Amino acid sequence: LGGSIPPFGVWGARRPAPGAAEDGSDRISRLPDDLLLDILAHLCCARAAAHTSLLSRRWRGLWRHLPELSFREIAPAALNAALANVARKELSLLDISITIPWHYRFSSADLALLLGTGGAHFNRAGRDN
Repeated sequence: LGGSIPPFGVWGARRPAPGAAEDGSDRISRLPDDLLLDILAHLCCARAAAHTSLLSRRWRGLWRHLPELSFREIAPAALNAALANVARKELSLLDISITIPWHYRFSSADLALLLGTGGAHFNRAGRDN
């Protein structure tokens, strides 16, 4: 690539992406919380909704306000951490599919957290408990 690298700043300022506002935010991020939560609800997965926090500061923590949360194939420790961050006092649905190693034992604190957050349906080795 013959030649030297130009000094810092020679290439100019970064251009905003098409559809971006002058302040650098995108059009979707400027929507009201209710609409953003509706978008997140259609993802049908708390993990996917939480990953939207990477899009911009505006999306950080919005998943915590969803009225329905579904967790799939999640480890108990990760579930506890996620549930500890839920901002709503009541959920209309809490759907959990936990990956439990055969040697794992729930502590009373684990169970209290799960039961205190909402109704849960546990399925271990294909049987309802």
